[in-house]
Amino acid sequence: MLRTVALQPGVGGEAVFDQALAQTTRVTQSHSFSIIVPTYQRREMVCEAVNALARLEYDGPLEIIVVVDGSTDGTASALAGLNCPFRLKVLEQANQGQAAARNRGAEVATGEILLFLDDDMICEPDLVQQHARAYADGADVVTGEVPIHPESAKSLTTDVLTRAASWPRGGKASPFDVYSGHLSIRRKVFREVAGFDEVLFAGGYGGEDLDLGLRLFGRYDVRHCAAAIAWQKNLIGPSAHMRRARRVAAADLRVMAKHPQVKTELLAHRGAPMRGKMPLSFQLSRVPVLAPVAAAAATWLAMLAAGTRFHANPLLARIYFTARSVSYWAAFQTAAGKVIVRDRGRGN
Repeated sequence: MLRTVALQPGVGGEAVFDQALAQTTRVTQSHSFSIIVPTYQRREMVCEAVNALARLEYDGPLEIIVVVDGSTDGTASALAGLNCPFRLKVLEQANQGQAAARNRGAEVATGEILLFLDDDMICEPDLVQQHARAYADGADVVTGEVPIHPESAKSLTTDVLTRAASWPRGGKASPFDVYSGHLSIRRKVFREVAGFDEVLFAGGYGGEDLDLGLRLFGRYDVRHCAAAIAWQKNLIGPSAHMRRARRVAAADLRVMAKHPQVKTELLAHRGAPMRGKMPLSFQLSRVPVLAPVAAAAATWLAMLAAGTRFHANPLLARIYFTARSVSYWAAFQTAAGKVIVRDRGRGN
């Protein structure tokens, strides 16, 4: 059951929202925005993220909705004490995962545009302005940049995420570009596609973004805005990152079951070429007990190197990510996964 535990209008925030909502004369800033932030057990981080949102420069109607997804660390109380110039809603619910938390936030949102942000995003002051310009130009869905915050802890995983975030996005976007950590969408479009599939991905990790992207592309105008920037403070270390490999494999299998047409491309994104042999890590994943042993050893090495000059060592990175890939493929090889791999080999 969803429960509103705090409403913080800040310095006239609620009155400002209502007044701005009634004004529709602006060209690029007339859209009303609801910023939705799901959070779990990250009290200090989400408060920092909301403080950054409080510095947004936007003259149109704007509200911030934080969904506390079962946290027990005092997050809701800490958020209720923040001073924010915009309407700030803090909602609490039992832990149900990010998809459910985002859907709950969307249910109570009043803005024309829903802007989803992760709880570790430190946004630039003009973030909403940049999204608003895209909607004034006719966009239905807008993705933004997610560079790694320079104050993130130095580790092997941070380095890899930094390189991934700097990947140049070309002309045509794809469903793989949809990332709910920084994503805006017209509220009516979100309702038309029934939001995030919280039943399919309940209790899991990953997959809900690609699933949403597959339901959006071909039906709506999806654009990328390079000027919309939210810096991610990476809080995921080698241990949690390694554990996620198995959860990502399970999520991929769920996506493939729901969207069979994406199997080949998704496998390619995981390192399996569309033709030819499966990668070495796949072959290694078939060796009994190798996956957990390799994952434990590689994680231990990466954690030893974290914060030192060896955190970016190329050899260490190769060992770690090979072990993570082995862990992924070991989890992928369920009965359904084996059928997918077999069919791929037959060209089906």
